[in-house]
Amino acid sequence: MNRRTYLSVVATSSVSAVSVLSGCSSGDGGGGSGDDGGQNGSGTTPTQPAQNTPTQQQTPAGTATGNATGNATGSGTGQPTTHTIGMYTKNESYYFDPIGLHVQPGDTVKWVIKQGSHSTTSYSSGNPQASKTLIPEGANGWNSGTISSGSYSHTFETTGTYDYYCIPHKTLGMVGRIVCGEPGGPATQQPIPDKPKQGTVPPSDVIVQKKTVPYPYTSG
Repeated sequence: MNRRTYLSVVATSSVSAVSVLSGCSSGDGGGGSGDDGGQNGSGTTPTQPAQNTPTQQQTPAGTATGNATGNATGSGTGQPTTHTIGMYTKNESYYFDPIGLHVQPGDTVKWVIKQGSHSTTSYSSGNPQASKTLIPEGANGWNSGTISSGSYSHTFETTGTYDYYCIPHKTLGMVGRIVCGEPGGPATQQPIPDKPKQGTVPPSDVIVQKKTVPYPYTSG
């Protein structure tokens, strides 16, 4: 091989080697871009579209307010009430005022001494001078005993009509009637054995209608 031919071969080999090295370098770079592109396609992390995260369904404000208000209003109007009846000695008359009273189950009646000494005692078995039972079946009777000051209270739970009297003044007509809820029981089926000195004991339906019947009561 002469010198000119040798130089030509060397030059050709050098060019080939450079080309190979250049291809390898380009392949490595392309591989790097490919890996990145496999993740983001351009080497840059793409912005993901915003996802609408579902939220828990809320109760409309109007509905919640309505229910709360309704329950509060119902509870307020359903609260038990305390009613007061006075016990009097006046002008040789002995009486409860009002003589008739309408209450609801759970309500309390408080008898208060105004003048004299009195009792509030239901016409029920076991009470002194109670010749008959004039309260609803299964209802609790009561007896304050004779008191000269202060008050006595009883809570009514069973619906029906209750007749009661004052022990020391029973025969003088000191009697009264209470209707709890609606009329019913023995007191609506038979007359009260003791009569007020003035007027009469109001019928149960009149008591329910008027709510409070002052002493004395006269029909018509």
